[in-house]
Amino acid sequence: MTYFIPILYLFMYALLHSILAMGRVKTQLYRLIPQSHYRLSYTILSILLLLPFPFLPWPSGHIYQISPPQSYMLHAIQLIGFAGFLWSLHHTVLGDFLGWAHLKPSPLQTQLVTTGPYHLCRHPLYFFGSLIFVAHPQMSHAHLVLTLWLVIYFWMGSYIEERRLLHQFGHTYQTYQETTPRFIPFL
Repeated sequence: MTYFIPILYLFMYALLHSILAMGRVKTQLYRLIPQSHYRLSYTILSILLLLPFPFLPWPSGHIYQISPPQSYMLHAIQLIGFAGFLWSLHHTVLGDFLGWAHLKPSPLQTQLVTTGPYHLCRHPLYFFGSLIFVAHPQMSHAHLVLTLWLVIYFWMGSYIEERRLLHQFGHTYQTYQETTPRFIPFL
């Protein structure tokens, strides 16, 4: 029962996050929120809805805690994850990703990015983000649930995202799928 509320919370978050990203739902919501403001509103709402997570009821204590010098290896993996995440953001149109580019009056240029980290795998933000959480040397109950949820959500989200990208970029994306791993580089 101690995990029920946090898992339910994350499930509801994922459901709402996914529903709000659906084309049909966005089209309906454009009546309330201008299309140019939707992505930014979506990003802000996504962040705000995660803020209560640390304050949910959790069992106390750590599942495990790895001390130095062994923890240095995990911190190195986290550093690689953080650097890779920033590298991936650099290759993404950050303003478009976060939603503020849509506030500009000029039209957005949408093109498929396959260079840099996107040459290693099709979802480097998900991969490197997962490394940051998985390689944590102290695993509390909350951190374990959040880590498992993120990895599963990223994996499932990549399938949904790929359908949209395949529809948007067609044969170009199909070729990219055939030559580049989905989630884990070199696999």
